[in-house]
Amino acid sequence: FDLSHVYGNRLNDTEKVREHRGGRIKSSKTATKPPEELPPKAEVPGCNVRPEPPRFKCFDSPDGIRASQHPALQALHVAFHRRHNMHATALSQVNPQWGDEKLFQEARRLSIAEMSTIVFGEYLPTIFGRKLLNHFRLGLAPMGKFTKYDEHLNPSTIQEFITASGRFGHSNINEQFRVLMN
Repeated sequence: FDLSHVYGNRLNDTEKVREHRGGRIKSSKTATKPPEELPPKAEVPGCNVRPEPPRFKCFDSPDGIRASQHPALQALHVAFHRRHNMHATALSQVNPQWGDEKLFQEARRLSIAEMSTIVFGEYLPTIFGRKLLNHFRLGLAPMGKFTKYDEHLNPSTIQEFITASGRFGHSNINEQFRVLMN
């Protein structure tokens, strides 16, 4: 739950979307680039622009494809993209001495913490139930309690789990979405 659809999978993935001012991520009023700035479709894998109206623009994101693959993923991308910029703006007002890099990293940290709280505090308990989450100690720590980083813990997962959980996630995606146009 690292918000890789907003920040990318590798250290330098965010460079193409960073403003490099105030810790913010580049954006526009529509959260997409103007049509003349869009890369050709071949350069954006997963960019599926409809041939007839309503036409949607492809989003530019550090991971390259997920933000344009599905309306629900696009909504998550936009929400956390904007949330990052809200954090960066607020942090810059409270800490005017902080530079762009510090503001970006702190806004990123807060956004990832919010996403983790949503996943571990709301989504997973709904899917698995509190009893199972408590058994595997996957729930949120009580207020004021913190977990400790264990450098000896192996963070890898087995292929079977990744495959099964990936299929589970895809089964949660609706087949159709109603699009409301202004």
